[in-house]
Amino acid sequence: MRLAAPVVAAVGIGTVALLVFNPGSARYKQPSEAESKARLGRPLMQLRGRIGSSAPELSFRLLSDDSDHRLQDFRGRVVLLNVWATSCGPCLAEMPGLTNLQRKYGLDRLAVITLTDEFREPVLRFAERKRLALPPFSAYTKRFDWVPKIVLPLTVLIDRDGIIRDLNIGRRSEGEFEASIRRYL
Repeated sequence: MRLAAPVVAAVGIGTVALLVFNPGSARYKQPSEAESKARLGRPLMQLRGRIGSSAPELSFRLLSDDSDHRLQDFRGRVVLLNVWATSCGPCLAEMPGLTNLQRKYGLDRLAVITLTDEFREPVLRFAERKRLALPPFSAYTKRFDWVPKIVLPLTVLIDRDGIIRDLNIGRRSEGEFEASIRRYL
């Protein structure tokens, strides 16, 4: 009990010192709408500008067996590249539909690649705990390069020749995904 008072005092003094000597770090300033649009707009406009051109290279590791893969490995198949996170409710809501599409169209015609930047083991534990069926090509990476991870879920449709054909932001239903890929299968 004698130790508690000095510890509380030290924490209090430290907090006051942080506020006095570094006031900016103690408060979060909400960005204006224009700042938010500018922050989101640039990367999304760059990605939208890639529609109709070849998808740049992207490396990732599969969650299932930790094997290395590249986007180029999936040429000859339609690719739905879906960027997601375990903390994203709309992302989790899309997962069953994406898994169903992979089953329906097979591994030789369609590659549903769900990509996260979270570590492998926690994602696998999360999926098991939530009983979340992940598509076979669920993967992780620490380098998103040309795919901005700023709004989730984000899905990029890539045709059999490796050309980016569409970009979707936000949750989509299985039917909406299917309608977008049908003409490229």
